Amino acid sequence: MTHRYRPRWLAWVSLEGTLRDPLALQGAELCLVLRGPDMALPGKLTGVPIPRTPNYEVAGRLDHVGGRFRETAGRVGQTDIDGTLNLGTTGPGNDVEGMVHSRRALARNEASARMLPDEPINLPKLHSTDIRISYHADSATRCSKATTRP
Repeated sequence: MTHRYRPRWLAWVSLEGTLRDPLALQGAELCLVLRGPDMALPGKLTGVPIPRTPNYEVAGRLDHVGGRFRETAGRVGQTDIDGTLNLGTTGPGNDVEGMVHSRRALARNEASARMLPDEPINLPKLHSTDIRISYHADSATRCSKATTRP
């Protein structure tokens, strides 16, 4: 089974794999690929509030049990990422837990100087989500806009 979808708010999503027991939603062997201009946009798909980011591409194996997105690899802007994320629902909200790693985190000067987003924060959505993600970068580099590629 292969399905590709291009909603207006997401540049590209692909889901490929096999469902051995689709009526029970078990036995899933799926690969999910997400690509787009901003990781905040897939929040419409996941219901999880994600801060605005540079363009991204991430792929990984998707398990239905516990909503686990494992063996992920990709990039956000020019920073590589890999790890595992678990998405669950706890009553009216979402529960997100994970471990994310980068070999080299790269931040532009102007982006790293701002800690809060320019747009208003959706507090009710943020309060309805319990997020516990550990992040580790082997190295972090700040660079000027002139030295980065778009």
